[in-house]
Amino acid sequence: MTGRLATPAQADQEYGRGRIDGARQVGTGFYAAALGFSRAALYRVFARHGQSVSATIWTARLERARGLLTSAGGVGIAIADVAAMCGFRETPTFSRMCRRPYGRTPTDAREGRAG
Repeated sequence: MTGRLATPAQADQEYGRGRIDGARQVGTGFYAAALGFSRAALYRVFARHGQSVSATIWTARLERARGLLTSAGGVGIAIADVAAMCGFRETPTFSRMCRRPYGRTPTDAREGRAG
């Protein structure tokens, strides 16, 4: 599928399949290269669909983190390690970014508390 993505959803699928490693500090240049696009072409694909490349990257990181925090397999992983595994350099930034869309902190998510 590399270089032939028609929608941001397809880019998300490639991210989810591990073709783009969320453990790195993924920027739009890396994202574009991993999918076989120039940065400009990637921005055009997303713009055609009214979406933002950077917002999609942040959302993918947060979804991966939420999955780790709430799954049985992620129970033994420290929140700081989940943050790092999902491309966040600092745990406080990770906590703030989780709180925005989900209304709760990573600790709350792990413990099943509402925000």
